[in-house]
Amino acid sequence: MVRELGFETFVCQRRGRGDFTNLSKTRNHPAHRLLRQYAARGAPVVLSNAPWDTAKIDAAIARGPHKSATEYLDFLRTEMAEMVSRSQWAVLPYHMARHLPGLRVSPLGVVPQHERRPRTIVDYSFADVNDNTLPIAPMEAMQFGRALE
Repeated sequence: MVRELGFETFVCQRRGRGDFTNLSKTRNHPAHRLLRQYAARGAPVVLSNAPWDTAKIDAAIARGPHKSATEYLDFLRTEMAEMVSRSQWAVLPYHMARHLPGLRVSPLGVVPQHERRPRTIVDYSFADVNDNTLPIAPMEAMQFGRALE
């Protein structure tokens, strides 16, 4: 389907409406305009370093996920299926994603939670993805600590 549509069209069709909250109750919030923009276009990510070359991407794929991902494989399969069904994620074979512009690869993992279901994580500290992500969210959007950063 990605080949036939092209990546951008695939993403737009797959994304759908999403599950972003209704923003009508946030009209007076200082970040209302920003949140409307994120709801319509997604949250931008600006990186400070050059795109990865294919060798670096291949090395990250070869490294694989955290050990926790294999320990919680059944949970992750269910979790990923739910995220795909809600149009939050798309799962592509690596050979189709390998040459996407600006691709970075970070390992998937699972954090156990006390008396709660586990939490899926993507480790953006791997390969300095976090360190190379520029903090562009305005301070008025930081109602809950530094979540948007």
